Amino acid sequence: MFDELLRYYETELGYLRELSGEFARRYPKIAGRLQLEGDQCEDPHVERLIEAFAFLGARIHRRLDDDLPEITASLLDALYPHFLQPVPSASIVQFELDPARPEVAGRYRIERGQMLLSPPVDDLACRFRTCYPVELYPLTVASARVVFTAVSAHLAAQAPDATAVLTLSLETQGGVDLGALQLDRLRFFLDGEPALTYLIHQLLLQHEAQPWVEDQGGRLQRLPRGALRPVGFARDEGLLAYDDRSFLGYRLLTEYFTLPEKFLFVDVTGLPALSGQRFRLHCPIRRYPGAERHTRLLESVEARHFRLGCTPVINLFPRAAEPVRVTHRRESYPIVVDARRPLGYEVIAIERVHYVERDDAGTRATEVPPLYGLNGAAEADAARFRWHARRDGSTRANDRGTEVSLHLVDARFSAVRPATEVLSLALLCSNRDLPERLPFGGGDAGPHTDFTLPGQAVVKRVRLLRKPTSSLRNPHRKGFQWRLVSHLSLNYLSIVSQGKGALQDILALYNPLDRPAARRHIEGIREVNSAPAVARLAGPDFISFVRGTGVDLVLDEEAFVGASAYLFASVLERFFALYCAPNSFVQLRYRCLNDEENVVQWPPRSGEAIVI
Repeated sequence: MFDELLRYYETELGYLRELSGEFARRYPKIAGRLQLEGDQCEDPHVERLIEAFAFLGARIHRRLDDDLPEITASLLDALYPHFLQPVPSASIVQFELDPARPEVAGRYRIERGQMLLSPPVDDLACRFRTCYPVELYPLTVASARVVFTAVSAHLAAQAPDATAVLTLSLETQGGVDLGALQLDRLRFFLDGEPALTYLIHQLLLQHEAQPWVEDQGGRLQRLPRGALRPVGFARDEGLLAYDDRSFLGYRLLTEYFTLPEKFLFVDVTGLPALSGQRFRLHCPIRRYPGAERHTRLLESVEARHFRLGCTPVINLFPRAAEPVRVTHRRESYPIVVDARRPLGYEVIAIERVHYVERDDAGTRATEVPPLYGLNGAAEADAARFRWHARRDGSTRANDRGTEVSLHLVDARFSAVRPATEVLSLALLCSNRDLPERLPFGGGDAGPHTDFTLPGQAVVKRVRLLRKPTSSLRNPHRKGFQWRLVSHLSLNYLSIVSQGKGALQDILALYNPLDRPAARRHIEGIREVNSAPAVARLAGPDFISFVRGTGVDLVLDEEAFVGASAYLFASVLERFFALYCAPNSFVQLRYRCLNDEENVVQWPPRSGEAIVI
């Protein structure tokens, strides 16, 4: 913040020292006292006044150059509050059961939102919460390999259209019988080298492979169609905390550019009743692009690439702020999470504000509505005052975080001084930049644990599978917030009809720091074409046809080295579908540049529902 302000300060100081002297020489009778000798004034008190005025003028000049951020921030806070919120650190963790505990003989569930505590960083434990529910079993992946059907006639007979078969062998721990686990689904996280894990993810999901299970006796049973399901796209599978005002498609874009590994989960559903201590899962792989080039890569598949008991986690947790003392001598109040550790917390969002009243009946807390909230008109009009928050960059040295101040206003945005002494705030917070300093890289061996799970004794350890990401904050550069506001009027038709330029512009908003990897993905969009389409809609007693839009997407695979063009297209497919108008649909077809044969086509989708 101060580095940017320095340029404005020097400009204002130059005006006072140089232009004021010229003005005094031109109009000596009116402004003769403005003339200064040299670069400094001999009177230290006058010099201090000059520098103070230059500092105040610099702040005003900077505000004007920022294009009145109060207006844009208010608009965004009312419509899409997530745009201005920092994105906390995130990662992937794996839970491991303690085989010595008697409870591990069956299924053990860890709910979504469970808090994890890290080892202390500067005497403060970072708090992460789970984003997916996790079902733990005394079950391990004993082996994994890709068998090419040319050398396995037995497997080729089960999947005649497959070019290869991925086989996973799973075993129970401690001699537990599979029947006691009541397995109906398994969730795998694809871990390992990005080139391999993204390839496996694509091969399993793009052709809707229909796997089959081989029990301990060698009997094969085909799983139902759609048994393999992608993870991370549903409304309850979010990494970030979005309220009802925020569009789900924007959340998917933010999460993709923040932690793309959150989508590297695959659900295997519809598992039959099994018995014994082991079984195999066979997943056929159909013809895929670059088969010859990727054969050697697939031959390196091992058990460590398929992990059970995993979930994304994010450094986000509720916390109460320090009480805000209403002094009647100021119009804004800085929100302090912990006065003893100012660099240990950052405010992500304000959930509730209450003011405390004391009378003969005792003390009671009354909620204060936000200025741009979803409260009913009658409730808002009855409120004595409202609150409005403002986010600015930190003024501390070597601190990339932000600070939030609270403003108390009436319905006309005029400052008020309520007749109360204390405000209490409920917040969503992060641990600022402390997660970047967490140790990472302990490996699979040893009893080391990266997190503790309070009150869960059956979990032996919790390991980090990815280094925690850095916190992301939108820059306060000129014009950025107005670009956000201008894109709020876009719908999916305007995006696809204007071609790749409009799509790249809106995607660039989710790469505000212009990170090279994300920029390559956005620039890898080579073509976006659209045309009217018709889909068949089958109801319980009728068949009808629905009009929608077909979108053809062409990506340059060279822009996705170490990533996945297929995953990027999958996120865009959900984004377009969520953007589409009611009573319509979007159907996306995707292919890579210079590859006319391998085209991936998703079913017609309207919002979160597939049009059948």
